[in-house]
Amino acid sequence: MKKTFSKRTITLIALTAVLALIYILQIIAASKTGVKTIKTEIDSEEITITKGMNSLEEIHLVKTSENQWVVGENQYPADSSTVSGFERSLKEIKLLGAVSSVTNNAERYGLDDGHKITVSSYANKKVLHTISIGKNTSTGNQCYVQLDGKNTIYLASGALHSTFDATTDSLRSKNV
Repeated sequence: MKKTFSKRTITLIALTAVLALIYILQIIAASKTGVKTIKTEIDSEEITITKGMNSLEEIHLVKTSENQWVVGENQYPADSSTVSGFERSLKEIKLLGAVSSVTNNAERYGLDDGHKITVSSYANKKVLHTISIGKNTSTGNQCYVQLDGKNTIYLASGALHSTFDATTDSLRSKNV
């Protein structure tokens, strides 16, 4: 018995092959996106947060020998959940792509000296990262950053500006 394929069957098979090919090409293209993940395996022992270029608005978080975080000159106990959020944000930064490499665009991205938040993390008295955080995007799910003093401005995943926009009082533990 001879089977013959109709034009409709041949068209459906051809379209299925074309869609499979498009799907494969999309997978390949997605793997080559500019998304980079900057990971640090080393735990921070000290975190410094500076708002703008004003050293008066500098917050120092230090991990004590008992693995407790303290904040400020008076060594107040820090809120552990907030500091844990800081540590998670510093351990893994997802860069979605470079948006500019020109420093005269800094104001446009909230990275000018008056608006940026600079966060430095230290371990063994050495700097692990220095991140300059600009404004959040309009969606609030990303922000603009510069890493380790370089001129390239990246779009990063997460609202890091909101995360690190803290005061010494807001970081103090509320447990009595």
